[in-house]
Amino acid sequence: MLALLTVRGCHVSVLRAVVTGVPEVDELGTVTGATIISRHVEPLLTYLRGRLETAGAGRLTAAELAVLAAAGCLHAIGERDPAVRPHAAIVDELNAMAARQVDEPDFDRRLVVYGQVNERLRHAERLEDDLLRLVVHNCLWSVEHESDLALRDSSTFCLQEVARTVGRLFTAGPSAAASFLSSCLLPALRLRLRSRSDELRHETVAVLQVAVLACGPHVPKLAELAQLGDPADAERDFFENIRHIQVHRRTRALKRVVEGLADGSLVIRADVITNYVLPLANVYLFNDKYAKYTALTDAAVRLIGLVACRMSWHQYQTFLRHYLALLPTCPRQRDAVKVLVAVLDAFHFDLSLVTPDVTMSIISAARSDQRGWRTHLHAGLVRRARGDEQHALNRTLQPDEERAQRLPLALAMIKLLQKLPPGILEANVARILGVVRADYDRRLGW
Repeated sequence: MLALLTVRGCHVSVLRAVVTGVPEVDELGTVTGATIISRHVEPLLTYLRGRLETAGAGRLTAAELAVLAAAGCLHAIGERDPAVRPHAAIVDELNAMAARQVDEPDFDRRLVVYGQVNERLRHAERLEDDLLRLVVHNCLWSVEHESDLALRDSSTFCLQEVARTVGRLFTAGPSAAASFLSSCLLPALRLRLRSRSDELRHETVAVLQVAVLACGPHVPKLAELAQLGDPADAERDFFENIRHIQVHRRTRALKRVVEGLADGSLVIRADVITNYVLPLANVYLFNDKYAKYTALTDAAVRLIGLVACRMSWHQYQTFLRHYLALLPTCPRQRDAVKVLVAVLDAFHFDLSLVTPDVTMSIISAARSDQRGWRTHLHAGLVRRARGDEQHALNRTLQPDEERAQRLPLALAMIKLLQKLPPGILEANVARILGVVRADYDRRLGW
């Protein structure tokens, strides 16, 4: 239905009929297609009108804003509501299409309004929450979907200007600025840091870098990330190097983070690393594009292990389950085994040093989960190697090579079982050693 709404020459009349409630009738008294379409979309737009009236344009979700922008509804509402009209005009210009070319952006109009928005933000004396949210969602959409480099660069620079404005005006309205960051900008950036697209991920890092510098003094989690930057030396700046075109610079950036966390020179909470740094490392794992860059993938694996060492029991439990679920089906077993071994080696809960209630919680969870853990780990150890099922000409590991990679997994399993409550090791060690012996027998031809 949205596709119908966005057809040029149709959507304006449709929205006018929906918003005003006036049916369109041609000269013969026949109800036109616009009104027929409006009957189908009226429930959706009625809901959006109610949301606009109760929450304001700035409080809508990204999906709701997308519907409004795609259908041109914001423009139609702006014709009736003077408060919405200026914002609607900006959104119209940010999404302007060429008049004489189908599905072609009007580059001149869009670039002009980007400049106007940037200038308005630089001279703003207060945070315009509604405007900032509309601009952020429009710019993020352009960065993610536009193929033209000039539009993507303009969108990225506009997002950076938004971050600078929020940092500059933070003290004037701390609650509004904190709300905007926590509910709009930072969640949108975290989502796109996980993207498999290098272009989108690197543009997101560029925006995050500015947000850290501008808002770090006011937001604790961004202050922790500020330790990764070095404005005076681009060679040591994590944000500059992790998005560098040269892969060895990205490897060096990850290694510096790993070394800093290991020696204590970087003090960053596990949840901050998990949300903002770990996604930038995860993207290089289970990815054929980076399979040949072993130094890069090894640094990513070490980072995962260090993060797991800093997690609470519940965080660690979720983390382990996630990678256990990947083990049976992951096409890149080398990476899956390395990551799982790193997570198992990172088990850091000493039951003798924690309080009795926490101890009982861990023991209860471990006992209830042991069957699931044992099933997943054992399945990863004993399942047939992919090389047994694939043609020899495929570029995969040989069966013996792949089985050999699982032996460190068996050692990590035993080390983990030694730290769990009594009885769990005895119940599982014979089975694990049996698998290891079978693998050695197979390799020796016995």
